[in-house]
Amino acid sequence: MGTGRRPATPGPPKPRSAATTGQGLLARPSTTEDASTTEDASTTEDASTTRDASTMRDASTTGARVPGISIKEFAAYSSTFIGLLCLIKVYGVSRFSTTTTTALIVSAPEQVVLGTLALYVYPTMAILAYGTVWFTGVWNRRIHRETWPLIVAIVVITALMTPVEYHLLGLALLAVSTSIEFWVRRVPASLRLGRHRVSTARLRILRGHSFLYLGGCLLLLGFVDTLESPWTSAEVFVVKAPVVSAGQKLETGAYGPVEIASSGEPFIGHVVDESLTDYTVLHSGTRYVMRLEKSLVLNRYVCHNESTQLRGRIPLLDRLRNRHYISPNPDCGPAIEQLIRLPGNEATGEEATGKGS
Repeated sequence: MGTGRRPATPGPPKPRSAATTGQGLLARPSTTEDASTTEDASTTEDASTTRDASTMRDASTTGARVPGISIKEFAAYSSTFIGLLCLIKVYGVSRFSTTTTTALIVSAPEQVVLGTLALYVYPTMAILAYGTVWFTGVWNRRIHRETWPLIVAIVVITALMTPVEYHLLGLALLAVSTSIEFWVRRVPASLRLGRHRVSTARLRILRGHSFLYLGGCLLLLGFVDTLESPWTSAEVFVVKAPVVSAGQKLETGAYGPVEIASSGEPFIGHVVDESLTDYTVLHSGTRYVMRLEKSLVLNRYVCHNESTQLRGRIPLLDRLRNRHYISPNPDCGPAIEQLIRLPGNEATGEEATGKGS
């Protein structure tokens, strides 16, 4: 019998080597890590895109930002502040009478805003000139090159329109603000006062804003000082017949007896409203709101009331041109005296000349 070899039978599968198994085990986490990395990158990119879109949306909604406040917020605060100032102005012009305040606001509310701004045109020009210089020096790194011509134009125009007296006041304010800025930037974190040390952290609020605070204080003082000055020009009225100029004597107080006073002599008033048939006039002396028919008025003369209005000043532009300030309006007092002396109070505009102011 033959001794031939048996055919080889297939054995059990050989186990993988440790190296092969390790490589396989290590290969799987690598695939997972790549997927995780790709997912994280995608998530980060989506978040960045969403954040950029949100930032662009916010920027388009709120506008460019100035330090600490957006343009919309600044406009809202400014309009509210101006409205409050105008309300206080009307309240002061009426000599703190709520009835007269209501009558003036109802008559012509839009004239209150424009007239009040025109009344303080001198300090407004000075603040625009020196305030622009100050904030340009403090925030010059945040200003774009394209805005420099506009800034220079604002400074030059407002400086030429500012009287010399207000230039001196603005220069003094600028010098004091600069000194405060240098002092605040060099002051230590705390100061020793006797046995105690006091923190100077609260002084940092003045850093970069000292001109704003000092200028605001000066404006507030000037506003309070001229609180009773009406926002419309003073006029001398010449009437045909006696008109009511007061409802009671001012000496008796708010609860005094009613005493209707009327007079046919020329008087100083401020037109706060006008219709087809009559004028709404605020009497300068009594602050009585009068409804004056146009048919009763012979003449009206615009004048300057020294007791309630700011004195006229010559701007820097006319100083450079060597021009002298000549007011086209006479003083109200001399104009009334001359009108009273005329027979029948029928003076013409050329006759009521008076002293210029």
